[in-house]
This record gives sequence, C-alpha cells and structure tokens, in this order.
Amino acid sequence: MRSEGMDFHAHICNRCCHKLSSAKVTATDIHLFRQCGNVPSMATSRKKTSPPKVPTRRRPFYLRDWRKFMGTRAVELAIAIDVERESYYRLEREWWTLSAGEMDTLAETIGIKPSQLWFPPPKPGREVVSLDDLIEEMDDPVKKQAAILAVRGIAGR
Repeated sequence: MRSEGMDFHAHICNRCCHKLSSAKVTATDIHLFRQCGNVPSMATSRKKTSPPKVPTRRRPFYLRDWRKFMGTRAVELAIAIDVERESYYRLEREWWTLSAGEMDTLAETIGIKPSQLWFPPPKPGREVVSLDDLIEEMDDPVKKQAAILAVRGIAGR
C-alpha cells in the first residue's frame, strides 16, 4: 500500500484492497489498475433490464363460437355495430376492446343474452340449463328462498 499522492478522494478497491486515488493518477496507480481492472473516476452504469413480461391469461370469450352456432354471418354483426367486416374479425380476436354497448348489440343480433357470450354454446344433442334462466322463471318468494340458501352455501352454514 502506498500513501503518496493520496488526498481526501482516496477509495479502496474492492477486489484487491489497494487504495485508489481519483484526484491524482500516478504510474503506480496505473500498475494497480491493471492488476484489478478498476478505473478511477469513471462512472459506469449497468444496463437496466426490464422484468420478463408475463402473458396475461384472459377469460375465454365465445363470440365466434356463438356466431357460428346460431348461424349468423360476420357481415351482419359488423353492420350492427357499424364497423367494417375486417374490423369485426379483429374484435372477435381482441374481444377485450369491445364496449358493453357493442357487446349488448352483438348478443341481441346473434339472438342470445350478453351473459351467454362468456360460456361456450351447447354441444349438439345436449341441452344446457342456465341457473339464470331458472331463477328468472321463479316467483319472488321462491327467489328469496333460493338467495338465502345460496348465501348459506357460500358461508358454509
């Protein structure tokens, strides 16, 4: 370790523990820099990397399936929401860009309820019973009792 040429700017190298002077660089300093690979008074920045993107998993939306199941053409749906046919196909792929009003219009044009777009159409030969449809047909006292039973079932009592 040398003490000559050191002033208040002295630092210690983390790799080989010799003192580095950022104010004065002497031949001895250059020799020590070559040994440890550190350069005085040089600010280096590490390349910032962003964390890897995790693909978001979206809930399935069955607009295309319902359209084909009900026999509706894409052009009819595009006219209903006042877009070009190609734009409608893009909306089928990127359904999350649909507004609630457009979703209602599409469901009405297809001939289903908007809530049915979140579930696949029934397979041929099978009838799917919706609990929403069952509850809509019930009388008010029966609906109240069904709601109480549902809450008890959720609460576990």
